[in-house]
Amino acid sequence: MKTLFKLSILLIICTLCFDASSQKQNKKISLEDIYSNRLFTNLSISGLRSMNNGEHFTTLKDKSKISKFSYKSGE
Repeated sequence: MKTLFKLSILLIICTLCFDASSQKQNKKISLEDIYSNRLFTNLSISGLRSMNNGEHFTTLKDKSKISKFSYKSGE
């Protein structure tokens, strides 16, 4: 679960850096951007279950097959 949290934070940071570098102007952050436009809402990952060892995760394929993957290699 810690690894999933770290991956989520990394994804948010990368998204924010990409957005910041693609904008040529300095724009102030407004409350509307945060709450109405949800500009800084984190992305979610569904269908992924972290295993207790912190090194692997499982997904459900075809609603019947559980597949195990490594965080490190993706295999």
